[in-house]
Amino acid sequence: MNENDKRILCFTLISGIERDLRILISEEIDNEFEKFLPSDVVALAKERYCSCNKEVFKEGTNLIELLEYIDFYDLKKILDKIKTIQSIFTASELNFISESLLELTGCRNRVCHSRALEENDYDDLLNFAKNLVKINSIFKWYNLNHSINNLTEKDTFSIKIPEFWEETKKTIFNNLPSSEFEDTGFLGRAKDRLAINRLLTSNIKVISIVGEGGIGKTALANKCLKDILEICQSNDNSLFDMIIWVSLKTNRLTVTGISNIYNAINSSTGLFENISNVLGSNPTKSMDDLLNEITDYMSTFKNLTLY
Repeated sequence: MNENDKRILCFTLISGIERDLRILISEEIDNEFEKFLPSDVVALAKERYCSCNKEVFKEGTNLIELLEYIDFYDLKKILDKIKTIQSIFTASELNFISESLLELTGCRNRVCHSRALEENDYDDLLNFAKNLVKINSIFKWYNLNHSINNLTEKDTFSIKIPEFWEETKKTIFNNLPSSEFEDTGFLGRAKDRLAINRLLTSNIKVISIVGEGGIGKTALANKCLKDILEICQSNDNSLFDMIIWVSLKTNRLTVTGISNIYNAINSSTGLFENISNVLGSNPTKSMDDLLNEITDYMSTFKNLTLY
């Protein structure tokens, strides 16, 4: 199964889960939406409503109209708020749903923001969906059952992901390149990713990834930076304001052997000029001016630079 087909199947499952959770929430809290919808969830839903309908959400309109624009992680927030008043699930069942939604939020974001999927995304999502429809005999999970039963139908692969799903909560300036593993997904290296991401979110200023050529250092670094980008885009208190990628590779390993990279950076001057270009500086400036400008950026903004 190729990456695009897997993404569509994941979207089909996510859509079924979200539709049923919206139905559940609307039935359980009835006309008390103002009481149980967190303010940050309402604010984001209003933005999506405006983007999709090309009009501002009018004051006084029932907040139930916003449910369609509330997704995975925010539905979890609402479930957490109504856990003591809902009458369908036991405490352990609701905890399972809430924890699973949290664990799968990364998968949901990769699907909806057109990022490279991970090896187990589809399997993890399908297992959760199958467990979900078995969890309770009162709530029928009509949409999710329909999604599961239609995964092999041809029409499923013609589904289009809504545009407002592509939107992120926050824009982080970055120039990260497309991944070499877009078609296959990123495989393995879970322990390495976890270790590097912990270092990236710590107070350590310089991190080195060392190894022989061709073992995947660049791919691993790219994936880790995209992990951090996802965290920054989903968090109001971002770790970084910008993520800058500068490649100092001068050759690459291909099926025919090692080949040189055209216009590769091979000096410290080239490194600083490249960073300056990324930041939009005037290329005619002197090296001293470029260095001063880069220093100003580094002092003003929380930045993560890879080279």
